[in-house]
Amino acid sequence: MPIDRLHKLDRAVEVLRRAVALAPSSYPPALNLAIALLGVGNPAEADRFAAKATELDPAAAEAPFVAARAARALGELDRAAADYRRAFRLGGFDMA
Repeated sequence: MPIDRLHKLDRAVEVLRRAVALAPSSYPPALNLAIALLGVGNPAEADRFAAKATELDPAAAEAPFVAARAARALGELDRAAADYRRAFRLGGFDMA
């Protein structure tokens, strides 16, 4: 990854941490922080914020998709598969 892109992601993490602190019950900052944390190589923390986003909006497909990516990066393949299935189901795709 180019260093300027990594620097932008690090900055995004900082800004999004503040956004989550200011609006702890808001779905978008939690979800976007999870995505940014994946981008900087922190899947464990990304997983926590994806779980928080899922709690804030259980009907949204994006949060379980991000949780699946984090679980996959952590080597938790069964959980990743379950999260991917949930994301696809919430997104309107039948996985039968």
